[in-house]
Amino acid sequence: MHKPRWHIRAQHRPTSASEVLDILLANRGADRSFLSGALKDLQVHVHMRGMKEGADLMARHLAQNHKIVLIGDYDCDGITSVAQMSLFLRDIGYRNFVVIIPSRTEGYGVPARAWKDHPDARLFVALDCGTADLDAISRIRELKADCIVIDHHEVPPASSGGAAPATVLINPKQMGCPSAFKEFCSSGLALLFLTQLRSALRKHMRSNPAPAIGAKYLSLAALATIADVVPLVDGNRVITRVGLAHLNQRPHLPLRYIAEAAGLAGRDLTSVHLGYNIAPRINAAGRIGDPFVAYSLLVSEDLEEIRTLAQQLNQLNTNRQQQENRILEEVHARFTPALTERRTVVMADSNWPAGLVGIVASRIQQELFYGPTVVLAIDEQRGIARGSARSVPG
Repeated sequence: MHKPRWHIRAQHRPTSASEVLDILLANRGADRSFLSGALKDLQVHVHMRGMKEGADLMARHLAQNHKIVLIGDYDCDGITSVAQMSLFLRDIGYRNFVVIIPSRTEGYGVPARAWKDHPDARLFVALDCGTADLDAISRIRELKADCIVIDHHEVPPASSGGAAPATVLINPKQMGCPSAFKEFCSSGLALLFLTQLRSALRKHMRSNPAPAIGAKYLSLAALATIADVVPLVDGNRVITRVGLAHLNQRPHLPLRYIAEAAGLAGRDLTSVHLGYNIAPRINAAGRIGDPFVAYSLLVSEDLEEIRTLAQQLNQLNTNRQQQENRILEEVHARFTPALTERRTVVMADSNWPAGLVGIVASRIQQELFYGPTVVLAIDEQRGIARGSARSVPG
């Protein structure tokens, strides 16, 4: 039987380490930008659906000095997104805006106080939330106000109502979005949006030049990209690489003081430090405290306030760790051999903070039970339970 023989063409034989590197990258579907991506490589992503329309809409409202309400989620991605937007508005001298970050008690999404407390606002910008908030966005639109949603969460199917009726939706996962890359976190999307807003302002506010999108914006986007555990490829890799370089060369003081409180003073920060030391301290405010504390720190320019708030976040994170360990001790005490034979484990308690159930569910999977796990925090006064679930492949 004839056996085929492979023939390697001469031009495919690598003659240098550089060619070997190109072949290795090509075999993994990447190119040199994977190793040395620069900010210019992000320009391909600014053409996603809604980006230009949203920037033009916001620029028109800014030109007319309309009241703007910024709404963000209570996790690191949401808080940094709102901080980026606030810093930009402050940098152009705009003061007619308010910031709302809901507490865990209010729950995820756009809270009712956004439109109830600010019926005179003409523009609402929802960051890291809003895609599925049909009722909330509808209420805002009933005020004859515009609403821009900048979000990366899944768009509900049409059978469930589809996306919320925002004036402009910027979400790479929406139908009809030409962007091939769908995995930005909301802070990354906010960064791209601000580059477009800067261009739009040149047209609508010629007398008020917009600032460059520099170190502090990139540092915050890099932090959120790591914290949200999105794939570190394509635009996310560029944001993280450039953001970390800026953070180490021209530190954003609030992040540097969080790092100092975490015992990282004087060290070059890596993605590991962002994910395991800095992001948990910001998230701690949203889990067991007031997320506005973390936001206030990220936008502060007062050195004494920065030091105080950084220490406050550090203490919140210590408290979070202590409470997490206490809950896990209780879980271990309740976990009988019979539970491991079940297909699903559900655990609940009225003394468990709602902000920690997700972490606890993950720890149960890692340490006790590799299967679908649900952990609930019971609010006896309100007669409800808030929970988090973790599943496994298959």
